[in-house]
Amino acid sequence: MLARPRVLILITGLGRGGAEMLIAELLRRRTQDRIDYTVAYVRSSYDDLVAELAATGCPVRCLGARSETDVTWLSRLRRLLSEEPGFDVVHTHLSSTASLARLVVRSLPRSRRPRLVYTEHSSWTHLDPRTRVLHRLTGRWDDVTFAVSVQTRDALPPRLRGRASVLRHGIDLERVRGTARDSTVRDELGVPAGHALVVTAASLTHQKDYPTLLAAAGILLKRASPVRIVAAGAGPLAEELLGLARATGVDREVTFLGSRSDVPRLLRAADAFVLASAWESMPVAVMEALGAGLPCVLTAVGEIPAVVRDRQEAYLVPPRSPAGIADGLDAVLNDRALRERLRAGAHRAAEQFDIGPVAEQLERTYERLAA
Repeated sequence: MLARPRVLILITGLGRGGAEMLIAELLRRRTQDRIDYTVAYVRSSYDDLVAELAATGCPVRCLGARSETDVTWLSRLRRLLSEEPGFDVVHTHLSSTASLARLVVRSLPRSRRPRLVYTEHSSWTHLDPRTRVLHRLTGRWDDVTFAVSVQTRDALPPRLRGRASVLRHGIDLERVRGTARDSTVRDELGVPAGHALVVTAASLTHQKDYPTLLAAAGILLKRASPVRIVAAGAGPLAEELLGLARATGVDREVTFLGSRSDVPRLLRAADAFVLASAWESMPVAVMEALGAGLPCVLTAVGEIPAVVRDRQEAYLVPPRSPAGIADGLDAVLNDRALRERLRAGAHRAAEQFDIGPVAEQLERTYERLAA
C-alpha cells in the first residue's frame, strides 16, 4: 500500500483573513486518510485560527517570526522540511512568504526537495514592488500555480499568467446555512429595537476601505435611517478607524467588534451585508453572506461582478462611493420585493462556492505531484 502524500501548507499567519479562512475550510472538508497535512505559519502573533485547525487533527507549526523583517523563520522552515519523513508537497499562500519559501526549498538536496504548489490570492498590481521582483524570479519553480479568480490570474505578468489556472476557492455551505438564527445576537450587539442590523466582515486595512463605509453611515444618519452597522475584523488600522468614527459622529451607528470566530452566526442574525472594498479578488466574507442568503450591497471590484449580477444576486455600487453604499442599503432594507429577490439570488449564487469540488481537485493535485 502506497504511503499517503505528506503536504505542508505554508502561510504568513493564521489570522482571520480570506486566505487563512480558505485553508481552514479546506482542512475541515478534507478527505480523511487521503492526505497527511501539516500547516506552518510564519508570524507568531497571527494565531487566531490555530486552535480551530488543531481541532481538525491537523498538526500546526509556528515558525516564530516576530515581525515582517524577521527572516529567522527561513532556517526553521528548512529544519522542518529536513525532518523525517519528508514532505512530498509544499503548498504556499501569499506571495511574500511564497517567494522566500521557494528559495529554502531549492536549497535542499534534489532527493529531498518537495514539489511546489502556489495559490495567488491578491491582485499583482497591489503587491509591494520588492515582492513582485522576487516573485518574478522564483515563481517559475512552482510545479502548479493556482489563482483564486480570473481577475487575479489576468493581473499576473505574462510569464506567470501562462502557467496559472483558476481555482476559485470556496466555503462549507452546509456550515454557513446550518447556523440557526440566534435571537440573542441583536441584544449582545446592542442593536436598538426597530433598527436594521447590517454586518460587514473585513480586515481593518486600506483594501477594505472603511472610510467609505463610515461616510455612508454618516449619510444614513443624516437621513435618519434606523441602521446599525457592525464590523467583524481586526487589522493595523483599528485605532485610526475608531478615531475616524468618533470624529465623524457615527461611532454609535458603527460598531467595531474585532476578530470574531462566529461570523456565520452574525450573518444569520443580520438584515443585510455590506462590503466597501476598494479592490478584491473573491472575498470569503461575500461567499459566506451569499451562502447565508443575505441581501448584499457590494462594491463592483475584482471577481464580484463576474459572479453576481446587479439587483439580481446582489446590489452593486462603484468603489469609493459613500452615496452609492448608502443608497444601496436604503434600497435593500426598505424595498421588500428587491430584498426578497436578492435573498433568492444569493442562495442561487452561493452554489458556485461549495468547497467540496475544490478540496477534491487540490487533493488530486497533491497525489499526482507526490507520485
